[in-house]
Amino acid sequence: ANEAEALKRRAALRKTPVLRATIMQWWNRLPKNSQGELEKRTYFEMCRELFPIVDPDTPESKYDEIIENDWRFDSDGRPAMDYPLFLDAMFLFMDLWVEKICAKDYQ
Repeated sequence: ANEAEALKRRAALRKTPVLRATIMQWWNRLPKNSQGELEKRTYFEMCRELFPIVDPDTPESKYDEIIENDWRFDSDGRPAMDYPLFLDAMFLFMDLWVEKICAKDYQ
């Protein structure tokens, strides 16, 4: 498949019930503030746990810098992240680390 076709297939995955359910389960397990949003501190903790699993070659000393950059993008510059922002962020995260274009591999 060419690159344009692969991008279309990856974008279509974002709408699959399996992927949305997986991300919703993740969201439901995370603590939120009184507005029901994910705070930066929780996002950092989550990312610090994921880093050694998905990218064991990145030194721990680089985590905070990378996570800070990701937070600025993922939160759209807001102090906390709502579910739509989280959905987009987690899809991008999974898309980055999943090699195949198959919904079950994104679980």
